[in-house]
Amino acid sequence: MSDYRELFLTKLEDKKKLLEGYKIKATTIFDAGELYESLNRWYTQKGYDWKEVRYKSVELASGPQQTDVTWECTKKLDDYTSFVVEMVAQIIVTEVEVALPNNVKKKSNKGYVEMKFTANIVKNTKVWEGRHFGHLMGLIYEKILIRKRLEEYEKAMFAEIHLLFNEVRLYLGIK
Repeated sequence: MSDYRELFLTKLEDKKKLLEGYKIKATTIFDAGELYESLNRWYTQKGYDWKEVRYKSVELASGPQQTDVTWECTKKLDDYTSFVVEMVAQIIVTEVEVALPNNVKKKSNKGYVEMKFTANIVKNTKVWEGRHFGHLMGLIYEKILIRKRLEEYEKAMFAEIHLLFNEVRLYLGIK
């Protein structure tokens, strides 16, 4: 009997944090524009809708360019569930020329990049609001009917975000 009372007292959570504050930091030579494009390509290929929430670029008094970028990337998993990744990046670089084979020179960037990621599974709990027994129906739906699906989504999205981390680390030359 107490199990039922606990179920009724359970709050429907609209967001489950899978990951918070995962950082990738590097001081290296890289092409900042190419990094931006490769991230754009990765999110698009994986089915995310992304929007740039913040973009600010300033030239520092000491010479380097500082760029701060925040992206919010959403992947709809079904009508009830979405996966949301927030990426906050700070890039401080100066332009350099890099010698490639055959005496070819290419412009690139040398500097510091820090990227911080937060990943959440977001549920549309608003569908239960304003309905008779809406809270109870939502709990039954999540805890019984789609519990396994939500667990599978968690595993799949956790693996997917780690694929992104590996791609970024590989691009920046971090082992």
